[in-house]
Amino acid sequence: MVTAISRVASTIRSPRRSRRLRVMLTLTAAIIGALITVRTLADAAAVRERYGVLRSMPVASHDLEIGHTIEDDDLVWTMLPVALMATSPVSDPLGRTVIEPVVGGEVLLDHRVSGSVDAGPAALVSRTSRAIAIDRSLPSPALEPGDRVDLYASTPRTGVPTVARRAMVLEVDDHAVVVVVTEAEAPAVARAALDGAVVLALHGAG
Repeated sequence: MVTAISRVASTIRSPRRSRRLRVMLTLTAAIIGALITVRTLADAAAVRERYGVLRSMPVASHDLEIGHTIEDDDLVWTMLPVALMATSPVSDPLGRTVIEPVVGGEVLLDHRVSGSVDAGPAALVSRTSRAIAIDRSLPSPALEPGDRVDLYASTPRTGVPTVARRAMVLEVDDHAVVVVVTEAEAPAVARAALDGAVVLALHGAG
């Protein structure tokens, strides 16, 4: 008789113990979550104290070639310290055109992209650059858009070689090569191009 009563009492108390256990587990989970949150906030504060303000920046998800139009899947937005950036990242990259090669994992900087693809070849020419067509009457190496070339020209008018370094090849056909040079180089290169004595030397990678 005593044994039967004990079993009944145990059965009655069991749900209470189960509820208490659930309550304790819930409280424990809440405490652990709070501790993790506090730790995360502390870590974020430590990062801010060490590196300064963080900002969401566009990072290339893969290599981006010259002439590529930037889309959503080309980028991963990542929180990075502003103090570590020497130049400004792009704030509105979508639809912009790549004018300098971008390596995957690199922050997309403003000077590496230009306007919309709707602008055509002009989108690949920055405000401080000029595009000049060079006649292919002289032998030149096999070139493709995006290649870098050094330009050499010696004419009676200039009397000395005119050099443009690391000019970007914009377009190539059987008759001419369109290259992008700096604003300062443009007048001398244009004069040499008119005289038809420009030699293109393919620049090595790097």
